[in-house]
Amino acid sequence: MTIIQSLSAINAYPLSSNVLTNIAESRGLDSTIDITTEIRATDAYNLAKSDVLIWLSNAPDVTQEGIDYSFTDAQRVKLRNDASYLASKYGDPLGTIYGYKGHRV
Repeated sequence: MTIIQSLSAINAYPLSSNVLTNIAESRGLDSTIDITTEIRATDAYNLAKSDVLIWLSNAPDVTQEGIDYSFTDAQRVKLRNDASYLASKYGDPLGTIYGYKGHRV
């Protein structure tokens, strides 16, 4: 399995290979090489996973070959939260989220 295939396997949503290649390469990864345990542990790979999750959280609902792909609002929030966790853990926070004191967004 290559890096691009590994990123694609995060979710069944039909992401184009161009999107995945762009995400991988923006994080300094060669999307065509085989994924290894060592690569999966790198900051670059985990930040690419975060980028994929962010992309999915904003993805449009689509129908492809008679199959509908969509996310509920709760699923989109979870995707963003998972992305934020990875980004923070691997040193690239997604930015400050502002809200009322005591209010979680």
